[in-house]
Amino acid sequence: MSTDLAPATEAELARAPEGYVVRQLDAADVAELMPLEAELFPLDRWDERMMREELSHPEWRQYWGVAEQETGVLIAYAGLQYSPHIADVQTIGVVPEHSGRGVARYLMWLMESRARDWAATHMMLEVRASNERAIELYQRNGFEEIARRRGYYPGGTPAAPGIANASSAGEDAVIMQKDIRRKV
Repeated sequence: MSTDLAPATEAELARAPEGYVVRQLDAADVAELMPLEAELFPLDRWDERMMREELSHPEWRQYWGVAEQETGVLIAYAGLQYSPHIADVQTIGVVPEHSGRGVARYLMWLMESRARDWAATHMMLEVRASNERAIELYQRNGFEEIARRRGYYPGGTPAAPGIANASSAGEDAVIMQKDIRRKV
């Protein structure tokens, strides 16, 4: 493997939904991302230090931002981490005013395209058990639930509070996986 993961190609970036532009993100984009992070993930947002760390390692993680074509305002972003054979979705979010316009579906496609190029065999992600809309998106994209982490996310209630030893400190994380060795 080269020093850095291969970035998204111009052809991949050009496939963004109509009215949007996509660009690779790096540590220089942290200030622009922080308000979006706070809006999209109010219960468990990353702080500036964490975000800078995430964006500072192109050798194993890449992030993409989606902006309105007319205004240039960032409305979505996603990140993917690679370790041998596994591409792990670090984050994906679209502001509510732009949901339902194909942006999340495009970002899922872009991440899978990159994962395949990096020779991953599987993609994985975790999501709050209460985030039904995201879970539906992932299922439509071929992801299947493989496990749960009880009480993983701060706030909320575990999905199975009656189970002995189930934590009540937080909400369950649904762990999902997709085998990407199959043809698209």
